[in-house]
Amino acid sequence: MTDTAAPASIFPAINYASPGNGTATLPDASDELLAALIIQGLRSLAESIAGDRAAHTVSVSLDMTGTAFQGGEVAIQTEVDRQTRTLAFMNGSLSCGGKVLLKATAIFRLADKA
Repeated sequence: MTDTAAPASIFPAINYASPGNGTATLPDASDELLAALIIQGLRSLAESIAGDRAAHTVSVSLDMTGTAFQGGEVAIQTEVDRQTRTLAFMNGSLSCGGKVLLKATAIFRLADKA
């Protein structure tokens, strides 16, 4: 079996101002890398609200705007739309220079750690 995981060196660090909201700088990036960044931001927020519980991804939906990314600093913004005892419904966006590149919605299950 071939390991298809992206090397850590190509995944930029996200500088979080608060859980789920931060910036990252990229020289250029594929849509897949941008999608991974927004998912990472959503996960950061989910883990922060989970507290001593685990946050498990249930669903992620991505909508690309078709705006070409030429590199630079991207801003990641996420928020919780609604939370129940076991689920967090969230949304987020990733933008560069004030232009939204993609939007995401996600559901995370909040459960006791195994």
